[in-house]
Amino acid sequence: LGPPEPAKPVPGLGALAPGPACARATRVHACVLGGLRAWAPMGDAAAAAPEQRGYLVNEYSNQKEFLILRGGVLRLRDAPHGVEVASIYLAHGTSVSLRSNIVIQIDCKVPEKREYVLIGSTPAEAERWHNAIRAAIRAEKAKMESYRVMMEEGFTMHKYNYSNSKRSRRFFWSADEGKQLCWGRAKDEDTQSVNLRECIGITYGPVTTTFQRCHTLEDPAWSCFSLLFMGRTLDLTVNHEVAVQQWLLGLQHLISLHGIGSMPPMSTAKFLLMKVQLKLQVAAHQHSLVMGRYLVERVRELAGLGTSTALAAGNGRSTRASSEVAGAADAAAAGAKDCTGVKKLKKKNSIVAGGAIVGAAIGEAVGQTDASQRVLKLQQALKERSVQVEAVETALKNADTLSPIGLREKLHDAVVAIKSLCASLSSEAGQLAESSEQLPAKAVGAASGDKLEKALKKLQQKLEESEAKRAALEQDLNSVRANPAAVGSAKNGYPAADSEDSKRSKLLETKVRELDSKLQETVASQNAKEVAAEAAAASELAAIRQQLDDRERQLQKAKQSEAQLVEQLKQSRELSHKLGPRARQLQATVVRLRDGHSQARADAVAVRDKFGGELVQLLDANTKIAARFKMLEDRHKASVEERKKLHNTILDLKGNIRVFVRVRPINAAETPTEPEGEPTVSFKDEQNIGVYDQAYSRRKWFEFDQVFDMKTEQAKVFEEAKPLATSVLDGYNVCIFAYGQTGSGKTHTMTGNTKDPGLNTNALKELFRIRDERKGEYDINISISVTEIYNETIRDLLNPGNKKLDVKMNPDGTSGVPGLEERSVETVEAVMKCIADASKNRATSSTDMNSESSRSHSIVTVRTQCTLRGSSTYVGKIHLIDLAGSENTNKSGVTGQGMKEAQNINKSLSALGDVIQALVKKDPHTPYRNSKLTMMLKDSLGGDSKTLMIVCSSPAQTNVTETLSSLNFASRARNVELGKAKKNSVAGSP
Repeated sequence: LGPPEPAKPVPGLGALAPGPACARATRVHACVLGGLRAWAPMGDAAAAAPEQRGYLVNEYSNQKEFLILRGGVLRLRDAPHGVEVASIYLAHGTSVSLRSNIVIQIDCKVPEKREYVLIGSTPAEAERWHNAIRAAIRAEKAKMESYRVMMEEGFTMHKYNYSNSKRSRRFFWSADEGKQLCWGRAKDEDTQSVNLRECIGITYGPVTTTFQRCHTLEDPAWSCFSLLFMGRTLDLTVNHEVAVQQWLLGLQHLISLHGIGSMPPMSTAKFLLMKVQLKLQVAAHQHSLVMGRYLVERVRELAGLGTSTALAAGNGRSTRASSEVAGAADAAAAGAKDCTGVKKLKKKNSIVAGGAIVGAAIGEAVGQTDASQRVLKLQQALKERSVQVEAVETALKNADTLSPIGLREKLHDAVVAIKSLCASLSSEAGQLAESSEQLPAKAVGAASGDKLEKALKKLQQKLEESEAKRAALEQDLNSVRANPAAVGSAKNGYPAADSEDSKRSKLLETKVRELDSKLQETVASQNAKEVAAEAAAASELAAIRQQLDDRERQLQKAKQSEAQLVEQLKQSRELSHKLGPRARQLQATVVRLRDGHSQARADAVAVRDKFGGELVQLLDANTKIAARFKMLEDRHKASVEERKKLHNTILDLKGNIRVFVRVRPINAAETPTEPEGEPTVSFKDEQNIGVYDQAYSRRKWFEFDQVFDMKTEQAKVFEEAKPLATSVLDGYNVCIFAYGQTGSGKTHTMTGNTKDPGLNTNALKELFRIRDERKGEYDINISISVTEIYNETIRDLLNPGNKKLDVKMNPDGTSGVPGLEERSVETVEAVMKCIADASKNRATSSTDMNSESSRSHSIVTVRTQCTLRGSSTYVGKIHLIDLAGSENTNKSGVTGQGMKEAQNINKSLSALGDVIQALVKKDPHTPYRNSKLTMMLKDSLGGDSKTLMIVCSSPAQTNVTETLSSLNFASRARNVELGKAKKNSVAGSP
């Protein structure tokens, strides 16, 4: 690619640091745009994590899969560039173990709990993978730990409001071991929080409704992310390149540990890729283009730079190719030089030279690893030997008339021997070529090496034969030299040839010495191998001898153990002989005992027969008493039920306010202050409750219509209130409200949660169930509205845009809120959606007594119209009210806005107490107008409706004053007589 260019800022991307083109892909991520390189480090923890690739067998699928370990993620594919089968994220509670020598078990939790069992081909491979995965898990844990510490220290971010998309600057931090995300103007100042255990996931980028509603987003898109909850989102931005990565990945880690969602996690690489995409989208939008078109335009603008870079890269490749070709040519030339022999030899030394050069060629071939190259070198050597033979034959033809007859015949025999040698070498080379072509590609080296070794042995034999012939020729030559008269004329005729023969003879002797040295080296190598083999055999023999010695020692130990056992057996027999008389005495004693037992059994049977009749009479009497007791118990239960029905009938006739009391469980912080041996709250039965005041050492008892202890479930509370709640379908007006101090469980009783719904949800479900039961005879319409009274201001929770709302008195004496949004509902799901929407808009805050305290009175109003087909139509309504808690500001610790809220809450509850007091005394004037709350409840407290008051109390001694105050107020309210409730029917009804 040529030298790296310095990075230029791309519009919308910011300045990015340049890096070398050869940097490892595991250390950095490259963003290439038209020849410009920009690199972003992945972080020290990720860089230190090992990278591993290779094949392992998946035990469940029994298939070989390709694994890639990189960047904290283990990916499983069916091939190196194939389809991804699974991804294992190591940062979120993943563990690895080596079950056996070759089996690796991986237990992961994200995106779902799953077990992977992978099998390596060898123990070393399995251990290598196990160590690499464990190191990657440690690296990811270290990175997540650094993120956790950073989030606990906190960081300044921007929060976008869910309802109006307004942007506010807040300080954020994590608390409660990562289970809470808190924010405020500063740390621990005006703190608000969300529970990450209720979070279902996290998204990156401005993709939620809150961001989409913004006409102009004040923050860059790459800084936006959102936490997803059921029915709402928490939308944040971090204007810092590194912090946005740390917070998003860190929160994702906390959600994976504590949250309820199962969204696929985002790795560091995927985050950086999405970040680059968001920046490119912003840059493209600034040019009024889509991202693809923008990239094409940028590439065209930078085409010149790209062309020059490509040319430089091409020149570099050409240069490298040339150097590679030149190196290959030099190697070929060197090989040819090694295989080249002397072209012209004298007649006397031709056999020796041929054998030496062919032996050298074979020696060179044995040292090669490719059988085909060896065959080619052998064939080249044969060609050279053929040329040498032709030269010798020419020399013989020229010397026919000059050389002696005996010498010429022997030289002729030598030429024939060389020809036969060359023919045999040619046949062996052909066989080697055929075997080289027939062998598979992976077995060529081994098979060719064995055949070449055999060829080497044969050639060595032929070399020895050639040496013998050479010795005979030398002997003949010496004899010729000894008779100079016979060959004088020949010597005189060829002085130059003798000189040439002498030089070539020396050259051949040198070659022979070299071959001897190579042969000695080969013999030495073989001797070394034999010595090594003998040493290995000796060590193996020593090991066998050691095993034999061990077996002999074990045999000796076994013999000793056998001798000990024989001795013990002998002692046991002697002991048995000694104990024989004693055993006979014991047997006689056993016989006597058996006789005594038989006698005792007979006596027992006689006693049983004697008293059997009396026992039967006693059992009959006991049965009659049990039946009598059961009958009395049934009568008592029936009388209790009858009394309860009569009591309710009296209350219906009088119109009294029914009062239930529910006591919440005590928490761990309140337990140490409880008095010893005397519980603060005790129960006599289902109607009587006692409260112990430690300051006065006395207990006060109260009687109510129903009392629920700490173990009572939501379904039990609704079962008692169900007849009252469902009478709204018969045309009655019903009011159910929860009263008590802050933190006593009012909201839980009325609203509850998804897993344990409260009275509001259960009552509405029952209304829809009755509607479905009666759909064959009745037409029933149901509508709902939700309001709150916050600081003496009425707010519509289904339509927060309604600002000017107030209570108006109707001509018939009832109260209403004109302009309040009322939604018609057909299913329970529609009702739950309305309640969920209203809950998001309700005012809550954290106090010293309650982490999520209601700061307003919530009123859910359900209106019904029930028409019997062809007959009457009844109109009813039910108020389900969750009053804000009465609050002692010294205990709750509220200030500022919280103090104002507490004052308004206490004022409205005081006005409610004044109304109850006036109704008890039957004063001619009832002060309903003192509060918006009492004005809205006028037709429920002073009209002809059915009213149920649920008093929620604390069992703690620290709250005993507030508990007694609530129960005293409930006792007064129980004495209010509203008159008999009446059905509301429209015109035309009886």
